[in-house]
Amino acid sequence: SLYKTKLRFLRKWPLINFIEKIIFPPLGAVLYQVDAMDWRMPRTLFLINSILFINNSVSLKKLLHSTAILHHFEMWTNVFHMTYDLASAMVRIMNLIGMMLLLCHWDGCLQFLVPMLQDFPPDCWVTRNKMVNDTWGQQYSYALFKAMSHMLCIGYGLYPPIGMADVWLTILSMIVGATCFAMFVGHATALIQSLDSSRRQYQEKYKQVEQYMSFHKLPADMRQRIHDYYEHRYQGKMFDEESILEELNEPLRE
Repeated sequence: SLYKTKLRFLRKWPLINFIEKIIFPPLGAVLYQVDAMDWRMPRTLFLINSILFINNSVSLKKLLHSTAILHHFEMWTNVFHMTYDLASAMVRIMNLIGMMLLLCHWDGCLQFLVPMLQDFPPDCWVTRNKMVNDTWGQQYSYALFKAMSHMLCIGYGLYPPIGMADVWLTILSMIVGATCFAMFVGHATALIQSLDSSRRQYQEKYKQVEQYMSFHKLPADMRQRIHDYYEHRYQGKMFDEESILEELNEPLRE
């Protein structure tokens, strides 16, 4: 039943594992302060935590392609009564947005990682913003803002880079951001075109009909009759029925 499907979906949804593998490790890797006395995690412990985070991040690809994810995707379609095309489009859009946010998240952690490994030199952005002794939440927020400013090519954050490490980090962030933007536009365009291919084929076909009528200078009443015929015959969608029926076996064709 629908109730049992929803209940099983809520019980088995791997949201906790996703948060554990993706969100928590970099937050702990950015900066960890245990009290108000301002002493940070030792560098060795920080590097170990960073390595563990990279290991968990690499395992994300296996997580996204596992059979459990496909099973939960099927449960999504049953719970919300979505068609497969609509559900697939929503998953692809969420995947694109999630990957872009994840790259911004990683870049923000990297923006703070390099100055921290250098013991916060005077020309780094953390020292210039007087954020060495701030809480990890403020440091992470400004690091994420700086990373997103670079990746979206809208600025350099609060201050432009001065040190060589900041300059190269900015170059890397802008290259990654430009690449992600191009990939996002390409995937979004392909998604829109493939979302309703039958309607797009009808529009292309009727555009040719309009050009044909214009070329032969047909009268307005004849054009309207042809338009009404296409609307009634195809109803805004066009399929190659003969080829589709030929691919089916005899019982299904009947």
